Amino acid sequence: MNKRPVVYIVISFLLGHVAASNQQLNLWIYLLMAFILCISIALLFKRCTIKLAVLCLLLFLGGSAERYMVDARNVTALPEQLQEANVQATGMIVSEVELDGDRAKFVLQSAQLIVNGEEYVLDRAEKFIVHVTLAAEEELFEAKQWHRGLEIKLAGELSVPEEASNAGAFNYRMYLKQQGIHWLWKSKGSSNVKIIKQARHISYMYHGVDEIRKKLAAPLDDLFSSEESGYLKGLILGIRADLDPEQFRSFSTLGLTHILAISGLHVAVFMYMVTALLKLLRRSKEQIIYSLLIAIPFYVALTGASPSVLRAGMMAMIGLIAARAGKLKDGLHIIAIVAALLVLWDPYMLHDVSFQLSFIVTLGLIIGVPAIQSLFSTSTRWKWALDLLSITIVAQIISFPVTIYYFNQFHILSLLANFFLVPFISTVVMPIASIGLLLGHLSLTLAKPISSIVHWCNELSFDIVALLGNVHQLHTIWATPSLIWIILWYSLWLAIFRYWKAKHVVAQAEDRKKADDTEPINVIDEYKPIDYNQSDHWIKRNVQPLVYTLAVVLLVVYAYIPQSFNRTGIISFLDVGQGDASLIRTPTGKIILVDGGGTLKFGEQEDWKQRRDPFEVGKKVLLPLLMKRGVHHIDLLIISHLDSDHIGGLYEVVKQIPVKEIWWNGSFDTTEDAEKLFSLIMEKRIPLRTPLIGESIAVDSYTQIDVLWPLLETPSHIEELKRQNDQSLVFLLTVYNSTFLYTGDIGKEAEERLVNMHAAKVKEGQLEPLPTISVLKAAHHGSRYSTDYSWLSYTQPSNTVISAGRNNRYGHPHPDVLERLSLYSSLVWRIDQQGEVMFKVKKDQLYYWKWK
Repeated sequence: MNKRPVVYIVISFLLGHVAASNQQLNLWIYLLMAFILCISIALLFKRCTIKLAVLCLLLFLGGSAERYMVDARNVTALPEQLQEANVQATGMIVSEVELDGDRAKFVLQSAQLIVNGEEYVLDRAEKFIVHVTLAAEEELFEAKQWHRGLEIKLAGELSVPEEASNAGAFNYRMYLKQQGIHWLWKSKGSSNVKIIKQARHISYMYHGVDEIRKKLAAPLDDLFSSEESGYLKGLILGIRADLDPEQFRSFSTLGLTHILAISGLHVAVFMYMVTALLKLLRRSKEQIIYSLLIAIPFYVALTGASPSVLRAGMMAMIGLIAARAGKLKDGLHIIAIVAALLVLWDPYMLHDVSFQLSFIVTLGLIIGVPAIQSLFSTSTRWKWALDLLSITIVAQIISFPVTIYYFNQFHILSLLANFFLVPFISTVVMPIASIGLLLGHLSLTLAKPISSIVHWCNELSFDIVALLGNVHQLHTIWATPSLIWIILWYSLWLAIFRYWKAKHVVAQAEDRKKADDTEPINVIDEYKPIDYNQSDHWIKRNVQPLVYTLAVVLLVVYAYIPQSFNRTGIISFLDVGQGDASLIRTPTGKIILVDGGGTLKFGEQEDWKQRRDPFEVGKKVLLPLLMKRGVHHIDLLIISHLDSDHIGGLYEVVKQIPVKEIWWNGSFDTTEDAEKLFSLIMEKRIPLRTPLIGESIAVDSYTQIDVLWPLLETPSHIEELKRQNDQSLVFLLTVYNSTFLYTGDIGKEAEERLVNMHAAKVKEGQLEPLPTISVLKAAHHGSRYSTDYSWLSYTQPSNTVISAGRNNRYGHPHPDVLERLSLYSSLVWRIDQQGEVMFKVKKDQLYYWKWK
């Protein structure tokens, strides 16, 4: 610590921010105690002075205090009563205007609002995320005139951003809060946006940068297809608006998205190109440094000034200044100073994924690459390849916890893809494409030959990404790891890196001793060397690597199957809006998914309204939830019936997660969602079966499914049914001694028929009587024409879950249903109000748990 005081002081400051950001006093106290313990140990082993220890502690407390003050100020100045109110405001557009189909999106800053004739003048300006839904295609022209720095008058409706309604889901409200935004503003039609004037404000300067970026990127649209143009805009200039969503997902699968986010790699390539040009012009070293110090800020601004490029640009500039002054040559000091400056500028940057990845990976490269390089011979002619391999391996090791924490996936071929594609794209595609872009401003004819080379390179890159990404067997899914696991991972690899480095130092000393026995060995290094001349020589040489290897393996295995020894059954009714989806984990870890939500579509949408990446339940909600919970495969997928609000989200799930078997009601419906899903099922050759009434299937030794409806015998052919509700698959799930009754969308008539038939078969001895129903999934989202008196009288459920969307157009759940449930003393759980409802089942206990 004494050798790098700045690093530990900054770490203390950042840890203080992290501790206070959790807003939980007990966690803050825990982190404070852990921090004091670490300092005490450092003092005990004389790794730091008392003065440095006190300074670190003060910075920890200072970071906590600053974060508390920042959070205290980050509140809305508007009363909650404005929720769903019609509002007018005069304010300024302070972000780029994103046009996507029939929607325009931007951030408005305003301190003057009129609500129902009452004027609100705020002490400080409030920021709003504005969504303007365009009514006609002609309004697109008007929307294209909106830009950053315009003062406008806006009318619309306010609402509060949604919180996460499923455990572990994306929290949109918290995401916006970290940007100082607490309200959403919805307007219909461009007529609600009136331009007042162009304001002279810093946002106008940003608008100038936006325009320069657009004009700079313009030749790419003329030289390449829309897919390639969007890719190159992201690659060279950091413009993500035109990037094809599917292409981004392909790169994401292989862990290559850092190529499309301007970062240290791009800054390094830019500096190399500028330096090469200045050397051709015979500029001196000092002139090159000064030129780079001027050029880097312009490059950072032109590429969007994201956290990753800010970090890279600031590190590059500090490094250049240090090189010019001959001081501060330690990369760890530089990265620490940059991190502190950025967090002081924007404390919420700590929560940004690109900020975290950028700093963690850079820090890991500084520490880990020399350690791995020490394992290889420095005299080989393949040193460049070994150096590249070292960088790739360390980057994969260091980014792994962050990758699985946020994205819950890791492709085994990611190492191979990064090893070959990153240098190819950074040293070949980026420079050539940049030259082609500059030539395109002079003459498209001159740029055509260059663009042909870039096109060929892009095609090769895309083919490799598609080839590697399609090896689905090596695409792994990981549950979101705990903070403790992440700390253990980084601590272990820090120890391994230090061990390799120390081993290398001792090996060098032994080589020198062999070369000259008279030369005294004086190994001075920040790493404590391993003395192989002591009695523990064999242990340190052989056992220590084995212990490290075993520790890494155990951490990886635990992260992949964290619930392997958990014998608690978990039945979750997920919030997928106006639809049904239930995830079941049996006590032995079997995974059952019942339905998959979906969005009902009403009529065809005009072409101009089509969005690049429209909201889809499977892609945006269900699949991410399953991945966050570490669902590597689905043992059984049960499709109650083929209505879109039950199957619409299943396509993405079946596409991405292996499914072993599917049950469904034995019918078919020629809707787009049904045809698309069953085509994929046939393509993947997933076994399909229709269970019959009376079947009892043991999923494992603690879990059983009893089929109650709709078919008594296997049909001779698949019948096409337009009205699927009353043919929903109804079954009873028993986990330990708790029972869950799933009813699909059956109506009153089907309920009565089911009750009469079941009662008759019980009387004949063909079926067992219904056990006490612990939880009933109310049929048809709480429709008035389901969950009738006869059904409730027969099932007598202790609890009832109603899966309905917030503010749905059908009025679900109907008051009559709620009244009937009240008469039968059934405890009601409403997903539209409470979000996800989870039941945890043990041998003799049933725990109720709700997310909100």
